[in-house]
Amino acid sequence: MNKRIVVAAVGMMLVLAACGSSSSGSDAASSDGGSTKTTTASGGDAGGGGGGTNTCKGYTNGKDGVIRTFCDGTASVKITSGGKDHVIEGGTCEVSQGYFSVNIGVVVDQTHTGTKPDYFGGLFPEKAGDFSGDKVTATFTVDGKGVPLRDVTGTHDAKSVTFTGTPYGIDGGTVTGTVTC
Repeated sequence: MNKRIVVAAVGMMLVLAACGSSSSGSDAASSDGGSTKTTTASGGDAGGGGGGTNTCKGYTNGKDGVIRTFCDGTASVKITSGGKDHVIEGGTCEVSQGYFSVNIGVVVDQTHTGTKPDYFGGLFPEKAGDFSGDKVTATFTVDGKGVPLRDVTGTHDAKSVTFTGTPYGIDGGTVTGTVTC
């Protein structure tokens, strides 16, 4: 898959993210021993962030390259990459424009200075069940490094997504994850 497709997929996730957000309830996942846990907290006034906040762990929409925050919802993701677990909490799951979309954490652009904040975003088919193919995208940022995934496969229902993908630029690596909405 070429870089233009990756850029288009990430751009599509941001467009869908900007369309608004809603959340459906369940308890957030917790991390197990030795994993990195990022707990995102809501704050600020209503309007602009995922589900209604403008700030998230000190990041504010429109400041220092912050495009959008998704921190006041109930969605969480546990990602296993390179043998290390990462948990990001406080996001949203929604059906929008023919996709089941997930956004958790803080989205920044290239003007952001400092370490990139944790984020997970994914677009999955609207219809529940197994998925694969070029209309599925997932990307995440942990430990300051953004990782787009290719060859994403898995399954989802209205309250969860389980997925596996291969990071771009890394041969032989596999990332697995579970989203709870």
